Amino acid sequence: MKKNTTGKFLIGSWVSFYPFEIDSYEYQLDQMKEAGLNFNIFPAYFGGGMRDAEVWADVEKQYEARDMYHCMNGGLNEDMLKEGVQYAKGKARCIGYHLIDEPGGAALPRVGEFCRAYREADPKRYPFVNLFPSYVGTAAMEGDYYQYCTRFVKEAGEENIEYLSHDYYPFHLNGTALGIFGDMEVIRRVAFENGRLRTHGFPQSTAWMGTRMPNINEMRWNVYAYLVYGFKALSWFNLVCPGKSDTEGECFRESVIYRDGSVKNPQLLKDFGKLNAEVHTLGDTLMKLDTVHAYHTKDGIAGVELLPEDWMITPVGDADFVISHMVTKKGDETYIMLFNKSFESPVTTSFAISPYSGIESLTYVSPFNGNEYPVTVTDGVFTETFRPGEGKLYKLNGLITRKVLPIQRNPARLILETPEVSELVGLDVTFSADTDMKASTLQVTTNKRFPEEKTLFMGFDHDPADEAGSLDKDTPVFPRNGKVRFDPYLGKHIRFTVHDEASWYNYGYAELRVRFAGEPEPEDTAEAEAEVVYYTDVDFTALDEALAAFEKLNEADYTAETWHATKNFYDAAAAMKDGTYPQNAVTVAAWKLTDSMGELTPAPKAEGTDTPAEKKPLFKLPDLKSIKVDKGIVAAAVAGVVGTAAGVTAGIIAVLKNKKK
Repeated sequence: MKKNTTGKFLIGSWVSFYPFEIDSYEYQLDQMKEAGLNFNIFPAYFGGGMRDAEVWADVEKQYEARDMYHCMNGGLNEDMLKEGVQYAKGKARCIGYHLIDEPGGAALPRVGEFCRAYREADPKRYPFVNLFPSYVGTAAMEGDYYQYCTRFVKEAGEENIEYLSHDYYPFHLNGTALGIFGDMEVIRRVAFENGRLRTHGFPQSTAWMGTRMPNINEMRWNVYAYLVYGFKALSWFNLVCPGKSDTEGECFRESVIYRDGSVKNPQLLKDFGKLNAEVHTLGDTLMKLDTVHAYHTKDGIAGVELLPEDWMITPVGDADFVISHMVTKKGDETYIMLFNKSFESPVTTSFAISPYSGIESLTYVSPFNGNEYPVTVTDGVFTETFRPGEGKLYKLNGLITRKVLPIQRNPARLILETPEVSELVGLDVTFSADTDMKASTLQVTTNKRFPEEKTLFMGFDHDPADEAGSLDKDTPVFPRNGKVRFDPYLGKHIRFTVHDEASWYNYGYAELRVRFAGEPEPEDTAEAEAEVVYYTDVDFTALDEALAAFEKLNEADYTAETWHATKNFYDAAAAMKDGTYPQNAVTVAAWKLTDSMGELTPAPKAEGTDTPAEKKPLFKLPDLKSIKVDKGIVAAAVAGVVGTAAGVTAGIIAVLKNKKK
């Protein structure tokens, strides 16, 4: 089983030292530690020169004293491999070998060959390779960015990679390059698709040709952009200004610390340390999470995911954020990070929680002390203020993701034809194959004879300990253009049910199909078997309360039109008391009666009387989640209402057992 080298969030630097004639090695390491760094790719000298056993012994001693980690110098030749492996023996602070920076596409086979060779020679450590950013172009990468990154993983073998790393420097003299988000999405996706590899990036803290020196707000933006995409390690580019002068080579001219050891902006160094401290405080939580999705609330950046309509948390109004969906390795906890994409000013934004999300409360994880604080939610909305470029981490509490679920890639499909009786049509989906599937679509197709007015219900099985088919809730959703999106990470079982009036004319054809995003429809759909199960032990609590509420009303107080419409729903609901209807039919009848009572219009008052009061809802439906259905008869939870011209029959549940052909 693959084992990571450390459980800590690593923050390092590419160039970390200035000449030791100015300040000692020990002093500079202490300075690094105070600034929040605990990792160095080059632990003592930049580049080569580390070919001395005594030097490596001292490195181990110094890093151990400061609880820091480092890479061993490596390379793409046999001599450096043998020498590096020998130097690394017995050194707990050495976690890997730096092989190469920014290899082109043509070099990937050789890079992959040496990644495997280093792992074979030293199974305890991993090779470290930093990949190009996408802006180098397809010629250098020999393909697009996704192909380039995927090819590296394939050549090296995912089992031989601990950190999938890239760089992208966004702060230019003439603006900010937002293409970094598209690159981060590719790195996130490739890492997730290949065993959920850890990811590493280089936030910018240096100015050179064509770039600007970022201020602390821009640095915060750069760091939290990486965090919202789930990155697990960062190396600043750079702590110390590289090069010999401002006018030679790439003309490096400014960093947090100048090349002569001076600090030109002491406040920036202080704020830089505080920013790194925030990341370390969140680190223990972040290290156990994987970002399943990083959704942008606004369009305009190529290669990113947009927030689905009616997702479980959405901004109120026009807000430019990234909202990430994060889950623990075990899948037993769900988090989100809300990231303010503006680094220019603070932003106060409200977010709405979907009533169908299963979220009961949120807990804010403070980056300043690590404590968790309950979030105040009023009428399903909470409001937060964000510093420029800040991300905030929240734990979601309630009946939400308890496990990142395996998914069956073939579309699940159910077709029911009902030539003589009306029927409640349902589809039960059980996910069964490990994949990183994104949000998917349920398509509802009917012919003209099937009732057009229908309510689509969705139920989730959140607790893996439950019996198969024991669903925690059954709530209405409202398709748009015959489709509804859902996140397959929300439940182990998902039940979809189309409710309709049980009437003699409700016969016809209906099809429910689950289509997984990004998957072409195969010619052969999944096989399905149907099992008929009968309802028992119907709970009439909600129905009785709805009936009692209507019976307290006075017909004369309302317009004839709205009263008769509601009376029809009352009569239909009262008929459910004869005991031949299944639970879902009883629940829907209570819901429809309650909804109709809320639409009653007061009758006009006679002249000289008081003005009628404003129309208000007259009755609040009890919490339908409290309704219990016998687990034995909800085996995979697709329910049916069956009616005929002559009377009513028992409900059925059609249960799909999905199989691949």
